[in-house]
Amino acid sequence: MQDISVERLDNLANPTSGLTYGFYGRTTDDSLPLSYELYQGESIYQKIIQIPEPDAGNPPKKFALGSQNVSGNFLRQAYFAFKLLANIKKEPDVIVEIGGGYGLLSYIWKVLFPKSKVVIVDIPESILLQYHFLKQALPDIRIGHLLKGQDAQSDLGTGVAIEDADITLVECNAINCLDIKPNVVLALASFQEMTVEVVDSYVQWVEKSIGDGGYFFVYSCHGLDPLGYQSPADVNLDDKWQVVSCEQSTLVANNYHHLQLIYQRDQSADCLVPEKRRMILNDYYHSLTARDHSKMKEYQDLLLGEQVK
Repeated sequence: MQDISVERLDNLANPTSGLTYGFYGRTTDDSLPLSYELYQGESIYQKIIQIPEPDAGNPPKKFALGSQNVSGNFLRQAYFAFKLLANIKKEPDVIVEIGGGYGLLSYIWKVLFPKSKVVIVDIPESILLQYHFLKQALPDIRIGHLLKGQDAQSDLGTGVAIEDADITLVECNAINCLDIKPNVVLALASFQEMTVEVVDSYVQWVEKSIGDGGYFFVYSCHGLDPLGYQSPADVNLDDKWQVVSCEQSTLVANNYHHLQLIYQRDQSADCLVPEKRRMILNDYYHSLTARDHSKMKEYQDLLLGEQVK
């Protein structure tokens, strides 16, 4: 981490930082994202986009929304927050992000739900970035830091125990040391960058840790890496999940590769058996990439409506 200086982190939008593309390069088109056009009339979405976007990192705030200007990436994270909140039945109180970018969505969660506990699981380099961003965006926030083999660490130097932290940054190889029961777990554009074995290990942790009735929000494009999953149907989920949302991403127009799924943990309901769910989900994903809207609707109805033990 020594080669990532604080000076570079202070200006994420500076091309010389080497960080620009990953955080802003795909979200700074001149036109507003399709998601804004679709959902701007929704009260939940309006509440989210009124949250002030921090200046930390000098984001390119190209879009004028009411009294503030925001970046394309802020609208991207607002979309994810809206999609989750539109599909769950109660406010989340323990939220885990598997892969947290530079921390913008966690910032949004803390503004929306100040009493919630937020956990980001990520690689050490990203954790440094998240810490730097969140401490600027929320100066009074208490940040915990968890390393493998150690129950609780300070927040990279200021001495906050995990149990007292508002946000906890967990190094990816320490996730099995994390003793919490989340009611929301997010994997947003992160599983697509991982091998099959790594995704499986995260799924196993989620199934072991998440509370009954908890939600698992997965947004991915598959087939990017030959070592990763080629279809969402391949992800090894057990039979204790209900599919509560399954749809083509409406983050941008003509997005026929990213699929977003929200599962709910249900230990007692008659859920689709894994083999049948995989078959339908695989057919849905192939109809999505083929842009076959009638088939997409058919398979979506099966995933959302059919109850097979």
